[in-house]
Amino acid sequence: MVIYNINTNGPSTELVIEVINDTVYVEAHSVAYISGNISMTAVPHGFKDRFTAFFIGKKLYKPCYKGTGKIYMRPTIGSYHKFNVKEDQPLLLGKNAFIACRETITIEPKLAIGLFKFLSGTPMVNLMVRGNGNVVIRMPGAVQEVKLNNDKFVAYESDIAAYSDSIKVSREPAGKGWLKIANKMVKVYRGTGSVFFTPHPNKDAK
Repeated sequence: MVIYNINTNGPSTELVIEVINDTVYVEAHSVAYISGNISMTAVPHGFKDRFTAFFIGKKLYKPCYKGTGKIYMRPTIGSYHKFNVKEDQPLLLGKNAFIACRETITIEPKLAIGLFKFLSGTPMVNLMVRGNGNVVIRMPGAVQEVKLNNDKFVAYESDIAAYSDSIKVSREPAGKGWLKIANKMVKVYRGTGSVFFTPHPNKDAK
């Protein structure tokens, strides 16, 4: 069993992950303390994962913590948010958003290599989560969902927590014209699915 305890202490929020004879994947750089009988393994599973990690980045592969005890994550002036991921609805997570998930969730890099992505500056490697279970992320504020039905969502800010794998992302000018605001580059999400974002960051979270 894995229990996520999210507590607010003044302006900061803390997350304590309670593990009871179970395994959880955790963003190691966000761990502050560990109590109890918990061991860590930081080796990607299988030769394919190790080969991929060597070439596209080891940070996309998260270590697993196994046993019984508590994992205290670093406090944040932002917010922790828990998703429920389903097998047929994989999500792509925002950069540096991932915090933890059970081993029922598969964490894997998704490659989307193309000339258009290279020219627009859109990331060609993203972190995908799929399976059944909860995924915890950290964002500057509370997370809100917008559902798209063959529609588009324009992000002037970068606080995107996650979005459906079915949605296509591009980086485009905000509009036409010679004013600076028209030339600002924004991310455009098109298709059918969900986009999760932070409309109101917590005070001083940035």
